[in-house]
Amino acid sequence: MTEHGGKEFFRAMVDHSPDLMAVVKPDGACLFASPSGLTALGYAGDQVPVQNLLELVHPDDRKSAQDFLEKIGTFPGEHRTGEFRCLRSDGAWISMEWAGINQLENPAVEGIIVSARDVSERLRILAILRENEARFQALAESSPSAIFIWQDEAFKYVNSATENLTGFSKEELYRMRFWELIHPDERDEIMHQGFDRLQGRSVPSRMQFKVTKKNGETSWADVGAALVELNGRPAVLGSAFDITEYKKIDEELRSRASELQAIFRAIPDLFFRFDKNGIILDALAGQESDLLMPRDSILGKNIRDVTPPFLADLTIESIALVLGGSQNVTREYSLELGGHEEHFESRYTPIPGGQVIGIVRNITEKKKTEGELARAQKLESIGLLAGGIAHDFNNILSAILGNISLAKFYAPENAKLEAKLLEAEKSVERARDLTRQLLTFSRGGAPVKKTIQIGPLLGDTANLALSGSQITCRFSIDPDLLPLEADEGQLSQVINNIILNAKQAMQEGGAIAIDAKNITIKDGPSSQKEYKGLSPGNYILITVADRGTGIPREHMSRIFEPYFSLKENGMGLGLATSYSIIKRHKGDLHVVSQEGKGTTIKIYLPASSKSAAVPPPMVRAIVPGKGKILVMDDEPPILDVCREMLQRIGYTVKTARDGEEALKLYREAMGADPFDAVILDLTIRNGMGGRECVEKLLELDHGALVLVSSGYSNNPIMSDYRRYGFRGMILKPYDITELSCALAQALKSRP
Repeated sequence: MTEHGGKEFFRAMVDHSPDLMAVVKPDGACLFASPSGLTALGYAGDQVPVQNLLELVHPDDRKSAQDFLEKIGTFPGEHRTGEFRCLRSDGAWISMEWAGINQLENPAVEGIIVSARDVSERLRILAILRENEARFQALAESSPSAIFIWQDEAFKYVNSATENLTGFSKEELYRMRFWELIHPDERDEIMHQGFDRLQGRSVPSRMQFKVTKKNGETSWADVGAALVELNGRPAVLGSAFDITEYKKIDEELRSRASELQAIFRAIPDLFFRFDKNGIILDALAGQESDLLMPRDSILGKNIRDVTPPFLADLTIESIALVLGGSQNVTREYSLELGGHEEHFESRYTPIPGGQVIGIVRNITEKKKTEGELARAQKLESIGLLAGGIAHDFNNILSAILGNISLAKFYAPENAKLEAKLLEAEKSVERARDLTRQLLTFSRGGAPVKKTIQIGPLLGDTANLALSGSQITCRFSIDPDLLPLEADEGQLSQVINNIILNAKQAMQEGGAIAIDAKNITIKDGPSSQKEYKGLSPGNYILITVADRGTGIPREHMSRIFEPYFSLKENGMGLGLATSYSIIKRHKGDLHVVSQEGKGTTIKIYLPASSKSAAVPPPMVRAIVPGKGKILVMDDEPPILDVCREMLQRIGYTVKTARDGEEALKLYREAMGADPFDAVILDLTIRNGMGGRECVEKLLELDHGALVLVSSGYSNNPIMSDYRRYGFRGMILKPYDITELSCALAQALKSRP
């Protein structure tokens, strides 16, 4: 194209441009301006309003526009843009965007080509957008909830509350993917929902999920999300509240509700809600079976339709009393259930709406416990008297039995006299058994325990009790029966009492079944229901069942009472004594009886982990001895007979009436002619007894050999005498054989 043709082409392009097109020198001198552009500014299309383009520029922008042209003119081909305010024909200043290019060396132009476009409207819209954005940011920054925009998995905007929620700074969040904040347990699900939202699918607008904070802690967020457009593409505008504390409260409430439900299921009470007429509005129980009938079958029915008349009358009356002003009404009653009498307590309380809550509790075991407590208190009171009587009686028997033993030595060989003495001795033995039964009731008594096998004792005691009768025993003893820690004499007394009762009930003969086996009581509701009052562990269960007349139902509640007997000549101490003995062995005794069909007695005794020692063969013979013995007792007859028996055996004897005198005699004898052994009575009226005396004796002589003697066979010292410093024990009443054996055994233990 020729130079002339190029100029014509350039002019034609400039004349038709909607922008202001001008050719200027580097100093702003205007060589040409497009008519259409001048018209857009309000000037005549064929008249340039100024000689220099810079004269149209606002004074505050003129220096910048001048630098703009000079820099373009300095470098050939240089292209620059700038924004300056220019004067419109109506005197208004408008913002125009300039673009300039150096064409000074172009023969067709020979100047700087400047194009200027009015951008006032764009800037006005941009200002409005910026103002709206500022308002959004001000609102977002002042919001207590986290507000954010994410697009392409990245955050485009986050407010300060988002920092608080996550623990990350804004700079850190802008470098993170949105999903990195979501807890791994829920990340996949929330990601899928987010992508579905961006693709326009229907997803929940609110959700709750866990957020992993910068410090590794987990918090809960309640998040709302909406689809928006950002830079022409879809994005998600979200808001989030920290609901961690609310979640904790909700969890606590749920836990508390769960606890209450568990407690409710564990409580054996029944709950009823009645209206004023006795209609059952609701019924609840830990287990529905406790309601005795299906819950749905009683709801909406009147109490008269589902309970016996007396109970319905009692309930209606109680409801009326409660609604009439009484805050609480408590009633007790009994029902026949499954062949057994069950006792109940009902409490009635008003609630709003003219309704009443009835809480029903089975108090059968409570009644049983109260009966046992009353029985124990009765035994206690009787024991206070019985213990004292038995002690005094044993002292008397000691003198009698000792004198009989001596009489057998002194009497000439006379068969009739010897027979009479033997009969008298047997009578004393029976009297001694009676005192031991009385002592069973004494307060604080403890069995004299040792490790035994109960099997042989069951056989020997039962067979002896039934000798000469038409009744036999059928035994079923577990060969692997565990041993017991027990008082052999007391357990023998229990079995003897039970067998004698069975023998009395079976006048026409028959067989008594005696079983013994190992059982284990576990910890749990079912075990506690079956073995009430017994601790978990291994037990021996002894069962004695007869086919006798049975016990009338009306007498069952009194069978363990002292002095209550159904026998014509009975003393009423058999079962009472047996019950007391078993309880003191940490066991239990149950009686089940049906009139005309027989009685079954179950004895539970704790098993021992020790091995039962094989007892040495019993030798009933006097053991001679020699040495010096000191005897202390406050009963002169006992001192006299004991001294004479010891002398007969071969000992030298000194006697004392109380502890002080015994200490004096022992102290005087130390050195030249010491005592080989001391026998101390445990209880001394108005003086020092055996327990205090043995302590002082051992202070005088650490090697003192001391035996304790007492008519209180149930005293704890007698069951564990070594703990108190004694080396042997003699129970009153005793004969010369028992005395010699006890003393010989103690002397044998001397080092």
